[in-house]
Formats: sequence, C-alpha cells, structure tokens
Amino acid sequence: MSDVPSAILDSAKVLAFAIVDESVTYINHKTLYVDGELLGVVPKLAICQNEGEIELMVFHCDNDWNVLGVTAEHWSIGEAIEYTERAYKGLSEKWVKFKNA
Repeated sequence: MSDVPSAILDSAKVLAFAIVDESVTYINHKTLYVDGELLGVVPKLAICQNEGEIELMVFHCDNDWNVLGVTAEHWSIGEAIEYTERAYKGLSEKWVKFKNA
C-alpha cells in the first residue's frame, strides 16, 4: 500500500491525488454507481487525463490505487477538486500535484 500512485492509472496520466483520512467527512452528496451498486466512500482519489484528451477524470481508488470507479467531464483540476469536495468535505487541501504533471 503506497500513499503515492504510479504515474499512470488505467492508461491515464495522474495529475493530482488525495488520500481520504479521518479529517475528511464523506457526505455522499455525489453518487457513483459501479455495476449497479453504489460505490460509496473510497480511501484514495486521483485526477487523471487520457493522452490526447482535454477532459479530466476523477478516479475513485482502493488502498492499492486500483480504480473502482470514474467520474468524468471535468475541464480543469480546480473543477475536479470542487466536484470531489461536494462529497468529501475537507478534501480540498489534501490534493497533491503529481510530480510529472
């Protein structure tokens, strides 16, 4: 288990990442369904971008940075951070820009 993801997750470049710790409150404002099931809170998130695309995605990951679900249609890192803050209060200041982003 690493606190830093690899540079690429599911073929997408990692731009920023955050760890959901005890100071973050999950309020379930946004719902993400995977295979018909509500995903709920995850311990790690990453803002990623596919090569050649403008759109950013938020990857919802387990402790080992395995991608469990994805939200898309974010047009900036700031917008992606605002989106996640709606469900994870206190996460905004936890985002770390990835070293190669």
